Amino acid sequence: MPARRFARQWAARLAAVNIPVRGEDELVDVLEDLLARVLVALANPAWDPAIGENLGIAVADLGFRSPAVIDASLPTLREVCRHAGAPPEVLTSLASRFGLGVGRSLTSESVTAHAADGFEIAFRHASVAMSIGDARGRIIDANPAFERLVGYSLDQLRGLDGFDLAGDTADVERRRIFAELAGNDSGAVRFESEQPRPDGTTRWVGWTITQCVSADGERAYLLGFGQDLTEQHTAAQRLHWQAHHDPLTGLTNRRGLHTELHSLVGDAHPGQCAAVCALDVDGFKAVNDTYGHAVGDQILVELAERLRRCLSTDEELLARLGGDEFIVVLPPSAVDRARKTIDLLHAAVIDPFALPDGPISVSVSIGAVVTPLTGRRVSELLAEADDCLYQAKALGKNRWILRER
Repeated sequence: MPARRFARQWAARLAAVNIPVRGEDELVDVLEDLLARVLVALANPAWDPAIGENLGIAVADLGFRSPAVIDASLPTLREVCRHAGAPPEVLTSLASRFGLGVGRSLTSESVTAHAADGFEIAFRHASVAMSIGDARGRIIDANPAFERLVGYSLDQLRGLDGFDLAGDTADVERRRIFAELAGNDSGAVRFESEQPRPDGTTRWVGWTITQCVSADGERAYLLGFGQDLTEQHTAAQRLHWQAHHDPLTGLTNRRGLHTELHSLVGDAHPGQCAAVCALDVDGFKAVNDTYGHAVGDQILVELAERLRRCLSTDEELLARLGGDEFIVVLPPSAVDRARKTIDLLHAAVIDPFALPDGPISVSVSIGAVVTPLTGRRVSELLAEADDCLYQAKALGKNRWILRER
């Protein structure tokens, strides 16, 4: 069972911080039960972040009353979240609420000078970025991990409105976060944002903002916990791009085209039309057979660039479906230029393609349809454009046909 394996690792890490008050096997049994509940909670898309706070309280109640248990527990919490397939922001939330639970359990008793020193050591050396702010969000203290994350020194941070770190969106973020804190019972808000830094760079950060009060109930604080998600965001963006783009030409691929067309149809107002143009190279198989696929690929890359230059705005979409098949979509804002654009697309191959072994001339055929968008299926739009393309080829190729409904 994974919970048992994680429990053994966690018990060893905790024992390095405090001498356990229970035997090794008994401690592992208790931790296994706690982690099994966490794994069940993480399997629920609507998981309750309070599980993290309860976990922190339970660990403190096991006798692990040094603040250093927070940092010692992070590797296990990270491995549990990874095993559960939880996104990075869930780990940030779980870790921050775990720390809150440990802290609340300890501060419910009288805090000795030794415990206070322990909290200070844990705070300064924690790998999680942490800040402490007053009720309005002005930063009172921050640990080195927080300094590294936002790019400011502690001297620069103290007294600074923490929301100002959001840059141009500071006012919006301030209003939104306080509204969410006031509107939920958890006392915490979790979100991701692009964090500007003083050196001009930005990082994606998963934030958890927690509202709490002092033990005597007289002072309110905002605790900030941050995790750098830049690497995960970059990887996710790269995978998304690869899934929606053709690797040879960099154009939108079939999947990306369907996604864009679905959005175009879904956003269309009654009566709005779009133009869908299907284009392919006449006799392209003969080009590949005669000159080889490497030459064919060079022609396709150059053709993609020529076709791209025929479009006027970023709203006009050019996609490659595979082989020598291309699709151009003109949205409602550009549909009145359909004939002009098709003329440009058709003329894009007039000049031969300059290749190392000499110029090669090709021609293209185009079939296009201007049609209302509302109530249409993407497959229907593409099938109509394909039908026009076949008609153009039947007339002798190197032609274009536009059908207006």
